[in-house]
Amino acid sequence: MTVQQKLQHLDNLYAQNKIDEAEEFLLAETAEGNLENSITVKISLNNELMGIYRNKGDALNCMKRVEMQKAWMEAADQDLDPASKATLYLNIANAYQAFDMLEQSYDILCDVEAQYKKILDKHDFRLASLYNNKAVVLIKLKDLDQAEVYFKMALRILKHLREAEDETAVTYQNLSNIYSAKGKYELALDMAFKGLDLLDSIGAEVSYHSGAICNSIGIVYHRMGDYANAHEYFNKAAEIILKVFGDCSLYQSILDSARRAKEDMFRS
Repeated sequence: MTVQQKLQHLDNLYAQNKIDEAEEFLLAETAEGNLENSITVKISLNNELMGIYRNKGDALNCMKRVEMQKAWMEAADQDLDPASKATLYLNIANAYQAFDMLEQSYDILCDVEAQYKKILDKHDFRLASLYNNKAVVLIKLKDLDQAEVYFKMALRILKHLREAEDETAVTYQNLSNIYSAKGKYELALDMAFKGLDLLDSIGAEVSYHSGAICNSIGIVYHRMGDYANAHEYFNKAAEIILKVFGDCSLYQSILDSARRAKEDMFRS
């Protein structure tokens, strides 16, 4: 298979929520003993594997893949064009962010932003993705106002792009998280449901993103003291994540949230 055929095979597995099969395929394709794939092909496929472990909440395997990725990128430096190299570093930053290695993530994102602004059109999808991810780190660093600025910058780009529904939905979710943290719960729910409706409109109602948004909605309702709706949406999120990833740490974490909401519901 060519690289494009391998990526298409992965897309087909993702579309069928066959994440375990995708992981097995990627592990085989990126194995040190696999001589069929060049180092640049392995870098491309390893990038996907990092994403699977990041979404599953598997810090140990994700960080192993990050270290492997950095070593391969250094070895293949001359074969990577500047835009691709910056995007690969963006995904490393996302892995660090997912496991609260915030300083490392933020430093890389600042470097990627500087590179992107040199080489990309200001309406490029990759800039929107960068703005989204930088804002997520800013939320964790407690700079909510600056995070909101970056999310809105991302949304301005995405609204003019075709086939950007996933990223647009993620941006709505991220704005929801901002407003939730600021105590603007009705606005937070409005943003989250916009994201959920957008995913439903493209048939992505069972996906990592839809599960994450349902989880965010559960958090907002819980903060509002509406424990019945919180319990409902935590359960919806857990059901979706179970279908997509199976019984992983993220699934168990959301189940814990559902249990707490149920306990609070009976106490209130």
